[in-house]
Amino acid sequence: DEPAADEEPPKAPGARLVDAYDAVAARFAGFDAKTAVATARSELAQAYAELTGSAKGSVLRQKVQFHDDAEQAEAEAVDPKFAQLLVVEQEDTWAKLRERLKEAPIISDILKGAGKARDAAAATAAGQAAADA
Repeated sequence: DEPAADEEPPKAPGARLVDAYDAVAARFAGFDAKTAVATARSELAQAYAELTGSAKGSVLRQKVQFHDDAEQAEAEAVDPKFAQLLVVEQEDTWAKLRERLKEAPIISDILKGAGKARDAAAATAAGQAAADA
């Protein structure tokens, strides 16, 4: 039972394991773990920011600025060619927050419940007496 000339002789036990280890080592010879971890960390941070929306500016975290009257006078003295521009003033932060809270389902339910409670209390004798006072 001699092996044919084109067949490889049978390998020793463990030789396949050594060959597999050598193949894996050759494949990862240029692998830099620090770069891979840094890349994975930045990608995860970016994905988290996109999912939570923290990449967008928060309405609650805007810088408050105080204006001086002298600066306002300088701003009013503009070039006449720019005076024709339409300036749309931005809605203030608190108004935006107020609108967002009004649109929230839980807040609207609370406001509706408070209105019903107010109406029910006003219909009682004590509510009528308080309204007359």
